Amino acid sequence: MNSNTNNKFLVMWDNLGLECLFNLTEDNKKKMMSVLKEEKFASTVPSLDVLLIRARANSQRHYEIYVFESEIDEDYLREILENDPMLVVPSIREKGHKILDMRENKQHVRIY
Repeated sequence: MNSNTNNKFLVMWDNLGLECLFNLTEDNKKKMMSVLKEEKFASTVPSLDVLLIRARANSQRHYEIYVFESEIDEDYLREILENDPMLVVPSIREKGHKILDMRENKQHVRIY
């Protein structure tokens, strides 16, 4: 379940549940290997602008977007976020870097 190092994640959820979870650390490792091998690299992580456009176009779903670090394995973290998100959401909100918070009782806050 846990590894010895932290991974950086980008997560987006709404009032219906988890929208997406991306392991930025793994993506960066793959990018580095591609550069070293002189190969083309296609990131699986969408641009932040794409996620923000999606959130604003569907504002009734009250999206939240965060970047955070965790020792939790990506697969296990995804399982938690899909099945019982309140186990980790308060911690992500408290310790993560908030990109967007569109909860009903909040202003549209965007922090980079």
